[in-house]
Amino acid sequence: MLIMKKVILAVFLIIVLSGCSTQVNYNFKKDVIESTISVDFTIDEYFDEVSSEDVDENMNNSQKEEMLLNNKSSIILNAFNNNNEIEYEEVKFDKNNYNYSALYKYDYNYSNIINSYLFNCFENFKYEEDEDYYNFELSGKYTCNNKFKLNISSDFGIDNSNSIEIKNGVHSFDIYENDNKIIFSVRKHRFDNVNTTKTIRIVAFVIMVIMLFITFVCYKIAKNNS
Repeated sequence: MLIMKKVILAVFLIIVLSGCSTQVNYNFKKDVIESTISVDFTIDEYFDEVSSEDVDENMNNSQKEEMLLNNKSSIILNAFNNNNEIEYEEVKFDKNNYNYSALYKYDYNYSNIINSYLFNCFENFKYEEDEDYYNFELSGKYTCNNKFKLNISSDFGIDNSNSIEIKNGVHSFDIYENDNKIIFSVRKHRFDNVNTTKTIRIVAFVIMVIMLFITFVCYKIAKNNS
């Protein structure tokens, strides 16, 4: 009979398990910033991180899985760097044979995003707000974990981004352990389409008047010459 032992997992250990298969997403909406962490890992990747004293070397995959599922509540994903009691909520934990897929979620707002645990793991983190943008700069070492993908999106759009991977409005960045340089600005509002359309109409009208004037002058000159 397998004796279950509690596995104490470090903050964001599940991200470390999966490396580049982890996706960390921030979706900046009007009044909330939706953050999700999705990760895929195998039973072997999980137990590579578990202390040897917690694992019987003769355990088979079924026994390992039982241990994982009984202790997955120990997986801690802190939402803030200054409050260890607030965590991401688990919204999905699926398995296919001995492959696992997990999804965690937390909703930030624009006043507490500055204390995001993930952002504050960067050696240098700058967050500034101006009239039109929320401006982010993340650089240097990443001290909590490494090798995952950060995805940034917004209902209003992203500007001033140095991402080299942009798809369907999502700006993606690969996070490394020692050297990062991430810059992006989140729009506070949409472009004023009404004013833009009005400006275009005014310009078109002015051009039309000028063309009519030129046509009239050319007509008068031609008439006088005849």
